[in-house]
Amino acid sequence: MKLTFKPYNLILKHTFSIANYSRKTTPIVLVQIEYNGVIGYGEASLPQYLGETQDSVCTFLRKVDLSRFNIQTNIAEIMLYVDAIENKNTAAKAAIDIALHDLKGKVTHQSVREMLGIK
Repeated sequence: MKLTFKPYNLILKHTFSIANYSRKTTPIVLVQIEYNGVIGYGEASLPQYLGETQDSVCTFLRKVDLSRFNIQTNIAEIMLYVDAIENKNTAAKAAIDIALHDLKGKVTHQSVREMLGIK
């Protein structure tokens, strides 16, 4: 499996406001995991309160090597490897998890709900 990623600034249709600030854009990092020509997509959303940035997410993602895994590998096993790379980096790890589920669903022709056994 091959991991690629790209930082992107998402322009919001409406201004997002909470008590402390408002914003018209939000930084994200788009993640792709490719296996035999099939691509799974994930996104690291980076609201200010997470304390993560596009740079910190990209720095973490550069450390992730999924080449030793294949789509038959249990996603939980892959995520154990990803979690062990470094503490925190929750947005980056979530993006990988989402992309793995999307990829596995596409390869096995199942929805995530079906893969998780939810009726």
